[in-house]
Amino acid sequence: MVCILWDCVMTFFGSTAYDASFNAYVVDATTVENRGFAVGVVSLLGYVSLLLIYGFAVFFIEAYGYFAVFYLVGAVVSVLGTLGALLAVEPQRRAESGAGVLSRIRESFSAEFIRKHRGVFLILLASGIQGMGYQVYFPYILLFIQHYLGFPLHIASLVIFVAILSGIVAAVPAGVLVDRLGRKTVALIALPLNCAAVYALSFVRGLPDAIALGVAWVSLSSVLGVTMGTWLRDLYPEEKRGEFSGYTIPFNVAFTMVPGPLIGSWLIHAFGKRRLINGEEAVIPAPAIFQVGAAIALLSILPMLRVRETIQKKKASWNGASPAA
Repeated sequence: MVCILWDCVMTFFGSTAYDASFNAYVVDATTVENRGFAVGVVSLLGYVSLLLIYGFAVFFIEAYGYFAVFYLVGAVVSVLGTLGALLAVEPQRRAESGAGVLSRIRESFSAEFIRKHRGVFLILLASGIQGMGYQVYFPYILLFIQHYLGFPLHIASLVIFVAILSGIVAAVPAGVLVDRLGRKTVALIALPLNCAAVYALSFVRGLPDAIALGVAWVSLSSVLGVTMGTWLRDLYPEEKRGEFSGYTIPFNVAFTMVPGPLIGSWLIHAFGKRRLINGEEAVIPAPAIFQVGAAIALLSILPMLRVRETIQKKKASWNGASPAA
């Protein structure tokens, strides 16, 4: 209960600081012309943090234990986050409306409000569907590599390490590509390629193809993530960017991290192999998690096609609604 309580506290303040405040700041501090590059840099740093955890935390845990890692990560995040907030320059933005918080929340659940900002919610829906497909297989991927493919733990960690490294390499070029070619164009190219790479993971049998397909999967995921993140931020109403940044939580967390792993778990128990591990019966993840995860993610193309990307020359802003909307 104590663990759940502090996890809720951490998530509440973390979501407020990052998902709502920081994401809104990125939009305020950038323009349509350079937003893709900025989102690429943010994505790159996220992959760097994953790389540090996978490459450093395992050895730190073995030497000093789990609690030392919690203390260290908490201290580093607190110090760097505070310094970043103090050094950041507050961008000029349109004045807020006089409506109170509760009235704004009530307005958010009205059908008129959703219709007015249909483009935003369609992209949020597309991102949520992609995330749901991702969560079908990602929580079990290390178990799949270690127990289904039979790789030792250090080899499995190496495969993930190389894959994450490719995400770092792809992030910034993806941002530049998005700024030059447009959000929708890159998204419609990256999505089917990413789904094909995920689907192909179900046929991995040896180390070379595991590394090659892992690189393809993560690098294309990096491109798709930067593209969708940039496209979504373009659609935020100028006076409600913090509010709309908060909408990413139910779509990208609750909508993805609850049903996705449940679907993956069902697939594993339905199609996985039962085996004794350390004297106890366990179910080994099946390749079906990649096939179903890719199929679910591919469905996100439907809401994406409903969103039209246009640039208004005078304001250089993006209109996210299709003619039908």
